[in-house]
Amino acid sequence: MKVEAVCREFVRLHSQARNKSWREAERILEREFIDTFGQRDIREIKRFDILEILDAAVARGSTYQANRILATIRKLYNWCIERGIVDSSPIVGMKAPAKEVSRERELDDAELKALLRACRNDAYPFRQYVPLLLATATRRAELAEMRWSEIDGEK
Repeated sequence: MKVEAVCREFVRLHSQARNKSWREAERILEREFIDTFGQRDIREIKRFDILEILDAAVARGSTYQANRILATIRKLYNWCIERGIVDSSPIVGMKAPAKEVSRERELDDAELKALLRACRNDAYPFRQYVPLLLATATRRAELAEMRWSEIDGEK
């Protein structure tokens, strides 16, 4: 019932099967949860333990990330309850640490030129990837997970 083992099973059995961006959940759990509580029994993790992680993220200016951390840990504990690993979640009723604000930022011409110049001198995959992101205005993860079958060469 160690945090590290339970998290790895969660990623393997739940996240990989149900979530295209499971690597992000794995990264969050590894960096924020396993690194902090890896060898502790998951049943001993309390609300204030989770709040410490979230408060640290907010303190370093990562409010959006704090919300993602909470969402990932919430999914983990819901899965643990379904599996009978824990009887209750320490984060029941916990609200997101920060209100998310939609970002509306555009690169100006000088920034675009500098970015494309930097990509020209970079190695694979950024040399090809970043200009394609700019040309399609696609989200980073959507483009990264795109399959050739989704591309219509005719259009």
